[in-house]
Amino acid sequence: LYLKSGNVIHAQAGALSGDRAFYQLMRWHEGEFSMRECSEFPTPSITSSAMSLLMEGARLADENIAV
Repeated sequence: LYLKSGNVIHAQAGALSGDRAFYQLMRWHEGEFSMRECSEFPTPSITSSAMSLLMEGARLADENIAV
């Protein structure tokens, strides 16, 4: 996940990117992460707000819809 100015701007999970990658990451039950600053960001692939991403991810998980 890439965050810029408090907004999620890009997500990557295997071959998935953008919103679909974010929703896939929401389904993970365990894993490891680290945080680091970056001065160069990838081209934004997400334009939705964090709240919209979380709400849609929860809806997809609740309805057991594959991403």
